[in-house]
Amino acid sequence: MRPLSLQSILVMPALAACMYIAPLAANPDGATAQAESKKPSHRSIRQGMFALSQIDFATVVMLGDSLTEGGQWSEITGCPYVANRGIGSDDSAGVVRRLDEVTKLKPSAVFLMIGVNDVASGVPTETIVDNVRQTIKTLTKARAQVYLTLVLPVAQIFTRKINPKITELNAAYVALAKETKATLVDFRSEMRNEDGYLRDELTIDGIHLIPDGYRMWRDAVMPLIAKHCVPSAVPRAVGRPPAVGVANETRSTSPPGEFNLRFGPWR
Repeated sequence: MRPLSLQSILVMPALAACMYIAPLAANPDGATAQAESKKPSHRSIRQGMFALSQIDFATVVMLGDSLTEGGQWSEITGCPYVANRGIGSDDSAGVVRRLDEVTKLKPSAVFLMIGVNDVASGVPTETIVDNVRQTIKTLTKARAQVYLTLVLPVAQIFTRKINPKITELNAAYVALAKETKATLVDFRSEMRNEDGYLRDELTIDGIHLIPDGYRMWRDAVMPLIAKHCVPSAVPRAVGRPPAVGVANETRSTSPPGEFNLRFGPWR
């Protein structure tokens, strides 16, 4: 079996999504080829779904690429105010271009993991850091606490060794977190083997995680998510009276705002 290239693995989620919308049959006049040339990208599908969202706010946003997209964050954390804004194959420049769809949710916290696709594409570390710096600046201006998550290594199966570049990027992220006052999140120690590679038993293809990998990620960020997943962080709807004693209420208390009106009370 030939070793897998990293780039072929990284585009798999996008390719899989496109398979579902491929034409079912060809015809002699070339309509199939024309239809395939107009197939929407995975990014456009994801952003189209974001545009359809009926959620006006989320106190926590998970932001990143396919690793973030693959997590059922609201369900595995138990927080109904978490929005998943991960897009497979996204990079640091792509995140900068779509921050409006994050800030409009008025989050109090954004968990950002991005950069592996940049590294795989040969983007210089300085360029990645500049993009992430701009992202943090925009989110901070929108009054969100940014949790900058260090990028996980890849497994040993890849033909091209990129973990040294990932290590270099993470070192730059540590400095950037100090510079921007972002909170650093690092759960790599549990995920790596003794040689520094992503543990084979945690991944389906050398980079994307199985549920046990998401459990480790969830457990690392759960105390931080719990800090922001509180009724007092939910913006109240226009024209509604403020809740009394919200900060001291229990989990069974119904939060104010549109989410509760549409999706039921806090559970």
